[in-house]
Amino acid sequence: MQSKIGDNPEEGLKIAEKKTGNGFMAAAKIGAIAGGGGGEEEVIALSNYGKYLGISYQIRDDVLDVAGKEDKLGKKIFSDVRRARNTVVLSHLFSNINAEDREFLFSLTGKKEFDDREGSQLKKLLKETGAIEFAQKISLEYAHKAKEALKDLKSSKYKSVLVEMAKYAAKRDF
Repeated sequence: MQSKIGDNPEEGLKIAEKKTGNGFMAAAKIGAIAGGGGGEEEVIALSNYGKYLGISYQIRDDVLDVAGKEDKLGKKIFSDVRRARNTVVLSHLFSNINAEDREFLFSLTGKKEFDDREGSQLKKLLKETGAIEFAQKISLEYAHKAKEALKDLKSSKYKSVLVEMAKYAAKRDF
């Protein structure tokens, strides 16, 4: 299997934006328009909020894929590695390992299961490179951008819920 994992976290970020950010943006924009009371400024603010929230959510999802607990997630971890998906986590990992470790990473793509040694080695590489912390920091930055996108909207219980959703997206642990 040819790996799509690259060494540029910006590519992983673009994928998160296209994959989830744009979907959340569209939903927020439609909500602002269909809600009836949204002027152009509110539509723009909520569209930006949705985009940033979606990016934060997707990056956190990618973090959980390598650091989550299978019993909490309800699915196997490392699916992005097995499917050779270019995520912020994996591209940071890839850009910070040597050629031998890259070969190891590529050897995992396409596998249905990892043995204990493979899983341990992958976790070790993730820890040594700081890939999880790097991606989590970016997820938190986008959650902050989502909250900032709402700053000019009037205070309301709905705005408060949206702010809480942004906090949750970057910190959820299941």
